[in-house]
Amino acid sequence: MIQVHTPLSTRLLLFIGVLTATVPARADDIYWVGYQNGCMLAYPDTGSFFHGDNWLNYTVPGPEDVAKFGSGPDLNPGNNGNAPHYIYFGDACINVFACPNDVPVLGGDVTNERLEIQSGSWTFDFDTGIIGGGCSLPGSTTGNYTVSGPVIIGDIVEDTGLPGVAALTVVGVDGSPEAIEHTFRAYIDGRDQLVLRGNTLYWHHFDFAAVGRFEGVNEPTYTDGTPWIPTWPEEPPAEIRYEATSSEYMFPGPPLPNELSNITVDHIEARRPVVVIQYPTADNDFTTILEFNDNGPGGAAWYEITVSWTPRHGFAANSLIVGAAGEGYLSVVDSGTVHCAVANVGGQADSVGHVTVSGESSLISATGPVHVGGSSPPDATGTGTLIVNQGGRVECASSGVGRQTGSTGEVNITGSGSSWTIVAGITIGEKGHGVLDVRDHASVAASSVSVGWAEHAAGE
Repeated sequence: MIQVHTPLSTRLLLFIGVLTATVPARADDIYWVGYQNGCMLAYPDTGSFFHGDNWLNYTVPGPEDVAKFGSGPDLNPGNNGNAPHYIYFGDACINVFACPNDVPVLGGDVTNERLEIQSGSWTFDFDTGIIGGGCSLPGSTTGNYTVSGPVIIGDIVEDTGLPGVAALTVVGVDGSPEAIEHTFRAYIDGRDQLVLRGNTLYWHHFDFAAVGRFEGVNEPTYTDGTPWIPTWPEEPPAEIRYEATSSEYMFPGPPLPNELSNITVDHIEARRPVVVIQYPTADNDFTTILEFNDNGPGGAAWYEITVSWTPRHGFAANSLIVGAAGEGYLSVVDSGTVHCAVANVGGQADSVGHVTVSGESSLISATGPVHVGGSSPPDATGTGTLIVNQGGRVECASSGVGRQTGSTGEVNITGSGSSWTIVAGITIGEKGHGVLDVRDHASVAASSVSVGWAEHAAGE
């Protein structure tokens, strides 16, 4: 494991960008246009995602729709210029001029096929929004937003055909929901995954000796100090040097949340970082998977971690593209969370991607790679910057910084508690120019680090 800890100053800003193509308008493209008629917002920069008047033809986009911001037809010129740019996903109480009373709008969870923010500056707030306060809300529902396809920030603007400048800020929920916490201790030799749901767990073993079986021993797995000896396909002293799954175990204590959650892994004893490779969602029956990968070092080692599950309210997407064919900015602040499969920062030639993760509990988590600067050929010569500070966190499977020839990528991790965890390797200057700067007691953990990988590449 590579750990980088260097004292110095603290900085604040984060960036991501990648190559994409503008998708032509389709029947399911739905544009955010603000109030088209009727009630005018007394607070014109604040609105609810779930209020139909904010969308073209009064249609809130659903699971098969594309939500578009900062582009498209303008059916109400008088109002569209004041379309709300601060958008609530939780319950909201909207104060209006033209109506006799404030209007309650219920929030909650929504899924779209695709999200495009082509131009303008927008904020997505997943907390409850009390605006005006003249009406009572039936509850205090917060919100979640899931995009099954890509999220694109900074692209060609449909109205002009020119590269746009777009910014999205993701704000989390005020206060700290009560976390569920468990401690796990196990004797690990190769690569193993701990699969957890509710009050049950089991091991999925891949290579070298199975959990607890190195050199013929039969060590238990401990959950909150309680021992459990997994049953494997063969009795000891067999090491089980092939893919296999263990018996299940029902552990004591509180069950894991049956809802979307942020997960924090604190390492008490570990040779390599333990990483969350699957977050709990409704699609996987709220199952968490933690990967222990001790491949490389000789022999087995004890690992002990404390894992916390905190119900989350935030943003999830398949792929995140910041700075596609334009200039894109993404800021994750105030306990905001963004979960994705892949994140790319800075894509095509002349594109710029900027991502900032700032503040304790603010998180970007990718089950796949996070690439900063030049995502994919042939013309991926964009510039990407990722900055994590004030206790923010980024977690991903792998990363290339300055990935393609002619691209530039820079990553700055600053401040105590700020961290970047990469399950596999990171390449700084893969084919382009890459910089990694870690300061003021921040940390970076990766299985391997390569600098200046290809001919003519430069890494710092």
